[in-house]
Order: sequence, then structure tokens, then C-alpha cells
Amino acid sequence: MVSTRSGKSTKHTYAERVLNAYSQAQREHRRQSLHVATLRAQVRKTAQERKDKLGPNWASWVGKAVRKLEEQGVLEPIDSSGYVRMTEEGKKALNAARRRVLGSSAGHKPTPEEEDLLWRSVSHHFSPSSNISRASRRYSDVRSSRKRRRSGRSGPVSRAGGGMTEDERDSEASFAPQRTTPVSKRRRTTTIDPFALPTPSKPLSRMNKTELKAKVKELQSVLFASRTGTPHDDTQLSNTEREHLRKQLHEARVELDVYRRRTAIFGAEDEELTDVEDYGLPSSLPGPLPSPIRDARTPPTPSPARRGSHMLLRTESGSVIHGVSKQPTPAPSDEGRLDMGAGQEMEYTADEGDMAQVADALAYDRQEWAITEGGQVITPDMTPSVHEEPDVGATRALQEKLASLERLLADKDQRLAGLQSDLARKDEVLGEKEKAIDQLQHMLASKDDTITQLRDAVATKDVAIADKDSVLSQKDGELSKTHVTLVEIEGKLRDQATQLEDKDNIINALRAEVDSLRSVKEVLESQVTAVGNEARAKQEAIEKMRQDHAKAKELLLGAETELNATRDRLRDTEKHKEHVEGLYREVLQTLSEMEQTIQRREVSLGEKDKQITDKDTAIAELEGNVQSIAEELKDAKFSVNDLIVRLKASETQKVEVETELRATIDTVRREKDDSVVAISVLRTEKATVDTQNEELHGQVAVLTSNLREARAEYAAAKKMVLDLLGTVDTARSARDEEVGKSAAAKQALRVAQTEAARLREQVHEAEMEIQQVRGELAVNRAALVAEQTTTSMLRSDLKTARGELDDARKKLEATGKEVIDTRANVKRVEEEAEELRVAKMADENTIADLKTLYERLKRVQAEWASEVDQKFMSVQSKSIQEKTRRALEI
Repeated sequence: MVSTRSGKSTKHTYAERVLNAYSQAQREHRRQSLHVATLRAQVRKTAQERKDKLGPNWASWVGKAVRKLEEQGVLEPIDSSGYVRMTEEGKKALNAARRRVLGSSAGHKPTPEEEDLLWRSVSHHFSPSSNISRASRRYSDVRSSRKRRRSGRSGPVSRAGGGMTEDERDSEASFAPQRTTPVSKRRRTTTIDPFALPTPSKPLSRMNKTELKAKVKELQSVLFASRTGTPHDDTQLSNTEREHLRKQLHEARVELDVYRRRTAIFGAEDEELTDVEDYGLPSSLPGPLPSPIRDARTPPTPSPARRGSHMLLRTESGSVIHGVSKQPTPAPSDEGRLDMGAGQEMEYTADEGDMAQVADALAYDRQEWAITEGGQVITPDMTPSVHEEPDVGATRALQEKLASLERLLADKDQRLAGLQSDLARKDEVLGEKEKAIDQLQHMLASKDDTITQLRDAVATKDVAIADKDSVLSQKDGELSKTHVTLVEIEGKLRDQATQLEDKDNIINALRAEVDSLRSVKEVLESQVTAVGNEARAKQEAIEKMRQDHAKAKELLLGAETELNATRDRLRDTEKHKEHVEGLYREVLQTLSEMEQTIQRREVSLGEKDKQITDKDTAIAELEGNVQSIAEELKDAKFSVNDLIVRLKASETQKVEVETELRATIDTVRREKDDSVVAISVLRTEKATVDTQNEELHGQVAVLTSNLREARAEYAAAKKMVLDLLGTVDTARSARDEEVGKSAAAKQALRVAQTEAARLREQVHEAEMEIQQVRGELAVNRAALVAEQTTTSMLRSDLKTARGELDDARKKLEATGKEVIDTRANVKRVEEEAEELRVAKMADENTIADLKTLYERLKRVQAEWASEVDQKFMSVQSKSIQEKTRRALEI
């Protein structure tokens, strides 16, 4: 029967398609998270590449498969945008399935069939119907029991399979749902359970046709299980070796069948046997036929009824005496001997059952009955005689050789089991190292994340510090500019202070002069009072003179009236007239004296007028100086206002840019409030000074009113004097001049007083403006001090920020050292893993060398078996020819 391959393509579930699409899209896009639309596009692309037809609603089925995988825990959604990624459990299952299907070789590129098997394993691992927890234990128990049952007939194969890891057992258990899935939902597949059929304990020669068919199916299932279970097992042979072994096995089977047909004698229980070649055993079976290995050292005991007629006879040397020819077989030549030294290395592989089958066939043929070429059953008369015992000795020698070979094979089997256990242990150590490497890589990734976070924080700190540095540089520039301007203003203020000191000196001098003028004024006022008193006295004298003049008039009238009446009294009147003239002379003398005093007073008033004009000029100069000072003060006010505007702008900028300066601004505001309170106090003081000035002005007004009253009284007195001295023009003119001079003096005094008052007001205003400028200068100095404190605070903040940056850099350096140490540990672990890989490769090379030695041993055994068969054939042909010759002679 020739093995055929089904033309139907393997159907894939949508879960397998989605997992395959996720892997390919992740390799293409190099991302951990993928969108569902990307998975749909990759599923369609993969189906087009494989020429696989998708259904009309494949997109919805892909979405359902994604949701099903999310429910099973293979995938997890990132957010509501449709992106998914593989969970940690899914990654673990994928890594376990990849090690199980693809092996531990890193450079192996999987085939499409292996990828299909990989994703099928992962999907069945997470399938709800798999029942991993129960089925895996049940399947492992069944498999272990079947391994124990097969250990007697498969030899080192079962022992080699004992080195399988727990992950492989669990992964093989994941295929159990293929048998537990209901028939209606089972996918069409060519996989056959390798353990479904019972293993026969009979050899192939005793099986009938149905048993042989069942055996062939069992071997095909074993072949398929070996192909799908471990496609890259270290014990798997290449295709050329497999074909070579198949040819050898086929030739051995043909020779054994020919030998059996020629030499064996079949009983009644084997009449239903059909030849194996008629059934057509497939040549694609790579493994051995699982026939039980019988001990060649103890040949089977024939039945008592046929013990004497069917036992092989041997000579004393051990050569077999054929039952027909009655001749011993010749001894083997020295060339055919096998040198089975102690230093020869051999190894069992998956095909050692061929030699076991050959040994089984030989051992079984030694107890079978011989037949002729035509198939005629030999009668008891053809029983070999006692002289054929050398054949039995040769058979025993062959049995001893077989036993020695089996012992050597057992030793090699033990060595192979030890090597495989060492290899499994190294695989476990390598897996632990890989896990440690993964953990270290995760640690490195976390360290890299922390380093990137620290670097981002340092970058943000650097940006913030750079911004603060730029702001501070700007503020420093502005402060330097303001400092320069303040220095200039301070210089100007110093100059103005010196000028103000000069002006203060001038004002003090002016004040001294004003005080002297006040003293002079007081003196003048005293003199005016004295003059007033004198004028009053003179007015009283004038009034007396008026009275006297009236009396004189009355007397003159009386005299004129009496002049005509009496002339006698003329002498009395003339005497009275002389007396009056004397009085008049006295009055003239007093008037002349008064004129002299008035002239002296006029001279003194002229001098005083000159002094007042000099004072007026000095006051005019002072007014010019005061105006220039006022203009300079106005300029200083404008500059101070500009500075105030700039400071306010800088303060607003500071308020907008730096909220941290609010405390200092509050202090500045409190100082400003204090300055406002001080200004208010100064204003109250100014108000008090103004009230004092107003009181002084009232006093001056009272004085001026008194002066006016005095002037009025003086004018009245002057008028009275002019009335009294109306007859005397000179006296009147002199009196008029005196009155004019006194009025001019009084007017000049009034003007001097007004000018002095005005000068006092200007001086007071200048003092107030100077005080105001000094207050504003103090405020500016306080603002400058606040700005300097703010700058110092900003510099301290900058120092703290730089300290924090240095701490962050130190932490970064420490983290970098930890990363370097971690990388060194990773490198050390990788070196250990590499050493383990090298040791594993050395062990694999040793195993490969043992395989080659075993192949050599198999070839030697095959040659030996062929030589033995040839000798048997030659002996049989000779005996048959001798027999036929004798029969013809008879």
C-alpha cells in the first residue's frame, strides 16, 4: 500500500489567523499594541499569500475572534480606540509553545506548517474546552503508562523520551481537545491519536491480515505524531538517513521473508498468515517496528511434542547442523568477525528497533520450522540427527555475540540516558538563565524608563532653570540699568543735595537777613510807634495851638472891635502880639526842629530804601535761584516720576512673571503705606505750618491795619498841621513832603513785608518740595532695597534649583552606575548562558558522534546479518542440491 497525501488544504480557525496576523504585524510595525483594523488587513494579506479563501463575513468573524481571545486572556484591550496587545499569560504560553515546537535554536526560521502548529497549540492552550488542568494530568498519566508499556519493546526510545520537560508535557497535553471536541465541531485534520490503538504483543510473523493493517495504521499514527509533536527534536534523522534506513529495513525484511519461506515450517495456527509484502507496508515509516525484543541468550523452548524433531542441532564447536543436508555450517572467517572493543562508542537512536527486529527474527527463526522452496511441510523423517550439533554451537556463538552487542547497546543506552538527562538539566539551567536574563532585561527596561524619566525631569528642570536664568539675566540687566540710573540719580541727588545745602545756606542767610529785617521792621515799627506818639503829641500841641489860635482869633476879633473903640489898649495888644510872635517863633523853631528830624528820618528812610532795594535785588536773585531750583526739582520730579513709572512697569512685569515676589511686594506696599502715613503726617505738619503762616498772615494783616490806621491818623494829623499851618507855605510844603516821604516809607515797608511773606512762602514750598523729594528718594531706595532682596531671593532659589539639579544629576549618575552594574550582571549571565550553550553544543556534537558510531555499528551488524544469511542460504542450497541429487539417484 503506497502512502498518499490528501489534496485538501488545512483549515485554520479565526483565532489562529488572528494570532498569526498579530505576530506578523508586530514584526512589521515593531509595536506591542495593534489596532483591530490592522489585524483584519493582515489576516486578509496572509490569506491572499496562502491562497486561502475567506468567507463573506470574515471581518466580523475576525472581530469575534479578537473578543474571544480577550475573554480567554490571550489579548487585552488598551483603551476604547480599538488597540489590543498580548497579555503576560499569552506571552508565556507563546514562549512555551515556541520552545516546544521550534526547539531552543535561535537562528531557526519556522516553516508555515510549524507556524500553523504553533498558533494551533496556543489557541488550544487557551481554549475553554481543553480543560488543561484535568486533561493534562490525565493525558500525562496515560502517556507515562503507555511509555512504560512501550519501554520493553522500544528500548532507548522510551528512555530518551523521559528527559522531556514539564512544559513539553503540558504543551503536548494541550492537543487533548482534538479528541474531546464534539464531532459536529471538529475540524477536518489528518492527525491520528498515536495512542488510540492497542499495542500487539505478537511479532509480525504471527499476525493475520487485520492485525497487520491495524499495525500499519498504528505505525502511521506514530509517524505523524513524531512529525507533529517534535519536528525539531535532536534525535530526529535527516531525510537521506531516513531513506537509507528504510532501504535497509526493506532489504532485511525481504531477506527474512525469503529465508522464512525457505527454512521455516509453519504450523496449523499460522495458516491464515498473509505475507507482509502483499499488504504493502509503507516505506515512509522512519521509526522501528515496535515488535517485542526477545532475549537472544535464552532461545524459546519449543513445545514438548515437537522438541525432538524441530530443534536445531549443533556441533561441539557450536556450528549449526541443518536438518536436510545433515552437514554442519562452516565456521565464520576471521574477516567477518566483529571487533567489539571496549573503546568503541555506540549510541541508540530512534531506528535501533531495526536491529532489534532483526535479532527477534533470527531468534524466532531459530525456533520456527523450516520449509522447502515449494512450501512443502517436512515430515518427522526429515528430523536432523545428532551429528548436526555444530550448527547449534554456531547459533549459540551468534547468540552470545548478540548478547554482547545488546549489553554494549544497553551500556550506550545508559550513557545516552545520562547525556540526555545532563542535556535536560542544562536545558533547565539554560531556561533559568534565560528567565534571569528576561528579568534583568525587564530591570534594564525599568531602569531605562527611570533614566528617561529622570532625564526628562532634568531637562524640564534645565528648561525651567534656563528660563529663570534668562528672566534673572533680564532682571539683572534691568537692575543694572536701574542701578546705573539710580547711581546717576544718586549723583544728581548728591549734586542737588549739595545745591540744596548751598540753597539751605542761602536760605539760612536769607532767613537771617529776614530775621534782621524783622528786627529792623520791629525797630521801624517801634520808631513808627514813636513817630506816632510824637505825631500824637504834636497833634495835641497843634490842637492846643488851634485852641490858642482860636483864642487868638477871638482876641483879634475882640481887638479889632475894640480897636476902634479903644486905642489905649493898643500897647497891650501889641505886647500880646509880640508874645504871640514869640510863641510863633517857638512854633517855627519846633517846626524847624521837626523838619530837621524829618530830614534825618528821610535820610534814614533813604538808607533803608537802599537797603530794601538791595534786599529786593537779593530777593529777586533768590527768586531766580529758587525758580531754577524749582525747575531742577521739577526735572528731578520728572526723572523720579520716570523712575517710578519704570519701577512700576518692572513691578508689574515681576508680578506677571514671578508670583513668588508677592511677599516682598507686600513688604514694599507696607513700606509704601508707612511712607504714605509719613507723608500724611508731613501733610498734617504742613497744615499746621500753614495755619501758623495764616496766623502770621493775620498778624501781618493786623499790623498792616494798624499801620493803615496809623497812617490815617498820621494823615489826619498832617491835615490838622496843614490846617494849622495853612498860612505858612513852606511849612505846608515841608509837611507835605514829610507826609509823602512817610507814606513812601510805609509803602516800601509794606512792600518789604509782602515780599518777605512771599519769600517765606517760597522758602516753605521749597522746603516742602525738598522734603517730598527726600521722601520719594527714600521710597525709591526702599524699592531698590526690595528689588535687591528679591534678586537675592531669586538667586537663592536659583542656587537651590541648581542644588536640586546637582542632586538629580548625582541620582542619575548613581542610576547609571546601577545600570552599568546591571548590564555587567546581564553580560555575566549571558556569558554563563553562552557557556551553557557551548556545553550543550558540545553534548550535541558528542551525541552526533555517537550517532555516527551507531550507524557504523548498524552497518557492521547489517553486513554481519547479510553474511550470516548468505551462509545459511549456501548451506541450505547445498543441502537441497544434495537432497535432490540423492532423490534423483534413487
